[in-house]
Amino acid sequence: MLNIFEERIKTVLDASLDHLDGGTQDELAMRRRLALQQKQSRNWFNMHYLMPASAFALCLLVGVLMVVNPSNFNMQNKPQRLASQTGDDSVAFLELLTNSEELEVMSDPVFLIWAEEQSETDKQAEKNAA
Repeated sequence: MLNIFEERIKTVLDASLDHLDGGTQDELAMRRRLALQQKQSRNWFNMHYLMPASAFALCLLVGVLMVVNPSNFNMQNKPQRLASQTGDDSVAFLELLTNSEELEVMSDPVFLIWAEEQSETDKQAEKNAA
């Protein structure tokens, strides 16, 4: 059934091509030439191909800069870490992000007050030790 329908459409369209006037045929031929010229003149080096790769590179760069903070290194690439910056802090921070229960504790006002007091006592202890 579909083949008969397709054949009929094809014969009707082919017959209508035979009855086009000269201006319409010239216009169609000109547009076909322009389309073929544009297709041939397209450059293989197109920016649309580079956009996903450049977006990935940018995300990778941001990720690396988040993990490796350049302010922690001097010109000889020797780490200059503060006393409070240890690997344990970064592991604890990652564990905090992955554990939702601990994140709920972090938003508790009583915990925040306790953490502030603890921070002040740690600073006082560092001053007294120095």
